[in-house]
Amino acid sequence: MPHSGTSAPGSLAFALPYEGSHIVVFYDRVQKSDPSLVTRLLAYTLVHEVTHILEGITRHSKRGIMKAHWDGEDRFEIGLGRLDFAPEDIDLIYRGVDARVLAMAAPPIRGPVAAR
Repeated sequence: MPHSGTSAPGSLAFALPYEGSHIVVFYDRVQKSDPSLVTRLLAYTLVHEVTHILEGITRHSKRGIMKAHWDGEDRFEIGLGRLDFAPEDIDLIYRGVDARVLAMAAPPIRGPVAAR
C-alpha cells in the first residue's frame, strides 16, 4: 500500500517526487500490515518510493512494484522476492534519471541584473 504525495490512512509510505529528495516511511504500519513480511515489505516499499523520486512523478502502475495498493497476490510475490517492475516503469526510471542529469548540467538560472 505505498502511496505517494500524502499520508493517506493505510499508506505505508509516501514520496515527494516533485520536490525530488524526500520519502517518509511509516514503519509501524509496515510492521502491522504483515508481520511475516516486514523485512521484504519494507524493502519493496522503499523501492516503490525511491522509484517515484527517480521517475519524478506520482503515477502508479496497474501491476508490479509501482502498483498503488498491493493485494494478496502481490504480497505473495513480495514474499518470494519476485514482484517486479512493469515495463513502462523501467522506461520512466530511465527518463527521470536522464532529466535529472540534464538539469544538473544546465547553467543556473539567474534573476534580473539590477541597474547600476
